[in-house]
Amino acid sequence: MFLVTGATGDLGRRIVRRLREQDQSVRAFVKLTARYSELEHRGAEIFIGDLLQERDIQKACQGGAVCD
Repeated sequence: MFLVTGATGDLGRRIVRRLREQDQSVRAFVKLTARYSELEHRGAEIFIGDLLQERDIQKACQGGAVCD
């Protein structure tokens, strides 16, 4: 599973789309206020969090997400 931060931005959306086209598992790290319905529609798992919070980053990386 790939963890994509900034998944609601221009580049992030393209990365999610490309990974899903290749049938890869994707976890999209998004802000609570972000519009992420398109990412859900593409089959991405949504993780709502704050990149400034270490605990959110750790939680997002659990369950097999690639976080290197």
